[in-house]
Amino acid sequence: MSETKFTKGEWKAIDNGYYIDIYTFDDEGYYIDQVCMGVSYEEKENAPLIAKSKDMYKMLESVIGELHMLIDEVNDQRASNINSQTETEPDYHDMETLHNIQVLLAKARGEL
Repeated sequence: MSETKFTKGEWKAIDNGYYIDIYTFDDEGYYIDQVCMGVSYEEKENAPLIAKSKDMYKMLESVIGELHMLIDEVNDQRASNINSQTETEPDYHDMETLHNIQVLLAKARGEL
């Protein structure tokens, strides 16, 4: 899987008096580029979400592997408790949440 590329720098929502725009800034706080322009005041609640979408994407991407490992570990532990006295299969965790995260990230990349 190739690394997803985003506009460099930190994304910030800035109220310009008419609309809310999303800009990127480098580590020293200097303007780099405009990511999104013209979020209307009627939809101003969306501006912080848009500004943090890159960070949320990266966090979800990093969580997938860790969740997969933890789910496997829990399922292995539950399976190890099966013995001749066990009457039913343990309740295993499925991978539905991981699948849903992967679908969401694919949609964010424009693949679906």
